[in-house]
Amino acid sequence: MKYILMLFIGIIHISCNEVDTKLERALLFSGDNYDELKYVLDYYSKSPKDSLKLKAAEFLIANMPGHYSYYGETLDEYLDSIHHSVTLRSYPWHLRNMFLIQAYRNPNISHIKGISKIEDIHCISSSYLIDNIEKAFFAWQKPWARHMGFDDFCEYLLPYRVDNEPIMCWRDSLSGVFDDVFKRMETVDELFESPYQACLQLNTHLMELFKEMKADSLTFIHLLTGKKEAVKFGCPEFVYAAIFAMRSVGIPVSIESIEQWSSRRGKHYWNAVYHFTGLSYPFTGYDSRPRGLNQDYKMNKVYRHVYALNSSALIYQSPQEPIPPFFQNVFLKDVTEEYMECHDITVQLNSLPEEKREYAYLCVFDNEIWVPVHWGKINNQKVAFTKVGPQTMFIAGYYIDGEIIPASNPFHVNLEGKVEYIIPNNTYQSLLIERKYPLYHRFANYSRHLIGTTIEGSSYPDFHQSRIIATLTHDANTMWDSIFITSAPSIYRYIRFNHIQKIELAELEFYSFGQKQPLVVHDVLLPPEAISDKKESKLFNGSIGDYTQISHWIGFDFGKEIHLEKIKFCPRTDDNHISLGDTYELYMFDDGDFRLLKQQVADAHTISFDSIPSEGLYLLKDATKGNEHRIFTYVNKKTYFW
Repeated sequence: MKYILMLFIGIIHISCNEVDTKLERALLFSGDNYDELKYVLDYYSKSPKDSLKLKAAEFLIANMPGHYSYYGETLDEYLDSIHHSVTLRSYPWHLRNMFLIQAYRNPNISHIKGISKIEDIHCISSSYLIDNIEKAFFAWQKPWARHMGFDDFCEYLLPYRVDNEPIMCWRDSLSGVFDDVFKRMETVDELFESPYQACLQLNTHLMELFKEMKADSLTFIHLLTGKKEAVKFGCPEFVYAAIFAMRSVGIPVSIESIEQWSSRRGKHYWNAVYHFTGLSYPFTGYDSRPRGLNQDYKMNKVYRHVYALNSSALIYQSPQEPIPPFFQNVFLKDVTEEYMECHDITVQLNSLPEEKREYAYLCVFDNEIWVPVHWGKINNQKVAFTKVGPQTMFIAGYYIDGEIIPASNPFHVNLEGKVEYIIPNNTYQSLLIERKYPLYHRFANYSRHLIGTTIEGSSYPDFHQSRIIATLTHDANTMWDSIFITSAPSIYRYIRFNHIQKIELAELEFYSFGQKQPLVVHDVLLPPEAISDKKESKLFNGSIGDYTQISHWIGFDFGKEIHLEKIKFCPRTDDNHISLGDTYELYMFDDGDFRLLKQQVADAHTISFDSIPSEGLYLLKDATKGNEHRIFTYVNKKTYFW
């Protein structure tokens, strides 16, 4: 996202001798809207009792350049459709707001015909600013907000906007909506003064409301955004909607983000509630309760989205040098040290760029390319990076022609702050590999949840009389597995999988005694209270890429009595283990790129590569199918994914 800041930066550089303060520079930049902004300052200058509100107004105006939204008939029509949608009008404004912000997060919005980007400082009204300031100060009086000093108030409660959503009277829309949420806290001082408890109570309420919206399968369709379903909402919708709800009642909440996960593809957003201890507790609005950071998720550089201009932003350091879009955002604050132990490091560059560059970038792999997450100044073919955490594989790179060009060996930082480079050597080793992508607990649990499932046989389709003929007792480890029926007799027409908790299966095959071909299932049986979604057929479509969710039990009618000997099954899986018959390619990072070392077909659920340079950074791809793969090192015959 490229902000309209170059003119403002130019004003800063040209006028530094004539204009002394950030506030005056902002007023100079306001153009025809100067009178509106000056009115706010004059309004709060009349009485000494408004001195703090005057400072708040000065803060908002001084940091206003760069804050903007999009306007035009197309967006006006979209907003009108949201507000008048019969489907959405039955839900509170803060839930409808999740759909509202969809259009503004469209990366192509600036290219839509008739839409213009307009900076707040050129259009915001004095009445809106005054109203926002008054309501923010009122929210500051909440018991759980009183711990904040003025500077914290300015960042956590005062801002009238969150991102590039349209300027709207959100405080009015949310006034009184959550009054009943805090009733149980009122008589307990210990709880009533805690921003953590206030956040916990409100977010629990938000989670319950969103659960209802998901259950309704709420969907909104519009030409501008296409089909948007509540069940598919993710972290951006949650955290942006939550911050309006939280701030409307004085709960100090921020938006935090990482530009790239350390161990998988993608970025992430979440909220954090600012506590009176000075700590911030992460959570995701509408989705998870405030708690300590989940240490299982590897992160690198963490940024807080703030209202105040960050004067140390890279665009201010070298505005003439091409820089990645992420670092053109001047409203990000590096808060990595609040989430992990950090170190300032210096990295050796293997070469200097063909085009002159003053800065290099700290980059993380996203499964295909290196993504910049931090920047540092180059000095004598070295680059210094600040506040770098452990457990992430990095490279340093240059930004040239819109791409990152690797400029160092891969490296990570140990707990003592030492940079450890990954450089292949002249010795060779064999690699025995079971997976091309790390196994995450979500998929591991799909296998583990099957343990305890009973296989039952019956002569009745309702299983009112049945016999347990086998029990799943071990972890299938996300792959195909088999269970043999050893109990006698095992001759039944109806077979079912029965479990007290929800289970998820990808594929099933039944074999009668002495047969090599699976039996044909004539019909699928479900409990009387179950509502079929017709997904049961996915159990027999030959693909482990989809799955069927079983809430209690599922039965199978074979049309006649069968002598069952074996059942093959596959739990819901990510399909990132080694698959028989697939072609695999092994790469190693060398001289700034991943170089193909070997290619071979898997003849087992492991694959071995011989005569591979030791101590390298490797990447295994399935050339037959799939798109998930992850860099790894190989130490003491074990794969370590990064």
